[in-house]
Amino acid sequence: MAATLGAPPVLAQPQGVPSATPMPGLSIMRPSTPDFEALAAQPGTEVRREQVDGKDSVVLRRAGVELRYGRAGSVGVDSNGPGMLCLWRHSLAVKSVLDFCGVPAADPAQAALSWAIGALNDFIVANSLVATLLAEVEAAAAGLMAVPAAVGVLPAEQREARCKAIMAPDQMAGGVLRSPQDYRAMVTRQLAVPRPPVMNPCL
Repeated sequence: MAATLGAPPVLAQPQGVPSATPMPGLSIMRPSTPDFEALAAQPGTEVRREQVDGKDSVVLRRAGVELRYGRAGSVGVDSNGPGMLCLWRHSLAVKSVLDFCGVPAADPAQAALSWAIGALNDFIVANSLVATLLAEVEAAAAGLMAVPAAVGVLPAEQREARCKAIMAPDQMAGGVLRSPQDYRAMVTRQLAVPRPPVMNPCL
């Protein structure tokens, strides 16, 4: 049942992604604190104030996700599985690895990753606790996928060795290459539960 708050504590605006969970590389997205009063009135959302060691915080729970907001920022934990921001960021990382290592666009793994990133972008926009534009999420994704210039100009031998290591079967990129259908199925399961996107737990 939703709880009604009194005046919330003055919170520092968290840095990072739409869920207000700090995440390096996404500073281009607008930092914002959710409207706790409005969220508390929504079905399935619990919001309460707490004071621990003299420090005010706001705790929000929705669909198995708990977010705790304080003066230093916020942190969220998803009990459903991997945090959706973590899944999004890892998908971007794997896609950038496959691109860097020259995996053809027609490869099933590339298709699975492109689909997943698009679906996760939409998920973040739809489920963020503050208004977020798809263009912001896509711009952040593009920034995270950019290959540093120093890596892009590696000698061929070094590039080949690096790709061999990061696409090994026991690495995440290798796993997606080996079984893109399993990756699609895992992402589909996570997308089926609408909830605030957070980073924790991570893969």
